[in-house]
Amino acid sequence: MKRSRMSGDDILLTLGFRGGNKLGTRAMPIYELGTCLISLQRMIHKSYLEREASAGNRAVMDVATRTRMALQIGRRRQGSDIYELVSFFATPEMAVVIAAILGPVLGALAPYIYKDVVKYLREDSRSNETVPKSEPSELLPTDMKVVERAADASPLSIEVYNEIRIISDRIGNVAGVETIEILPGKAVTGPKIEINRDTHKYLLEIEDVVVAGDRQKIQGRVLTWDLRKQTVDIQRVNAGQCKVFLNASDFHPVRYKAPPYALIVFEGRSLFVMGSNMRRFNRFKADKITIKSN
Repeated sequence: MKRSRMSGDDILLTLGFRGGNKLGTRAMPIYELGTCLISLQRMIHKSYLEREASAGNRAVMDVATRTRMALQIGRRRQGSDIYELVSFFATPEMAVVIAAILGPVLGALAPYIYKDVVKYLREDSRSNETVPKSEPSELLPTDMKVVERAADASPLSIEVYNEIRIISDRIGNVAGVETIEILPGKAVTGPKIEINRDTHKYLLEIEDVVVAGDRQKIQGRVLTWDLRKQTVDIQRVNAGQCKVFLNASDFHPVRYKAPPYALIVFEGRSLFVMGSNMRRFNRFKADKITIKSN
């Protein structure tokens, strides 16, 4: 695309860095700018995959798809650290497609700005459920509070945690940035995003929470038990393996009373660390079990 022909209608996102004496005479360091741009692109990929999965389509980020979803820097505003991002293909048709993907991205980021991404399962946070202790090598953190998504937070909000965290890490870093703005273009329907020190502090506060998914039933056969942690590893029916965290009252019958290779139904909620793909899980907190007869 010839930049001289770029109009305001071509702009999909504007990425701006503000504050700090260092930005008055210098541009953003390439690492600081590059990590933000990569994080934005990764969020676009996640939004695309989420949309396709919701529509029941099988989507992969192959080269052709990544090319269609790609953004490029259309222009850096003179005398500022504001970057206008446009479609890599630079066609009106492709811009419309990416604009539809960008709306959910901005919507997923908004709860972080309002500090309303997760909420505790009970009002008294001191009495919240906790995940039993696990080894550092396991996917779940140790002794962390189990939370659920806030009303305005989409599954994509949980999935883009790592990307917004990387962007927020630029606050107060090499360039002395105080505020990072992500603004929608004319064709993009979504809120303005302003990331600052308060946002970064909130991201640090929730980095180790464990997010509970929707209540559901899973079934499978036990492969191994862990008496100390009161967990079982199961082979799910028509799915992969999963670690199930049990209450003490449920662990005993599963371990000692269930017939060998018995099919067991577990009721509860899937568990995710921040940044997880919420379409797949391999950790589950069960509060009810049903042992089926062979």
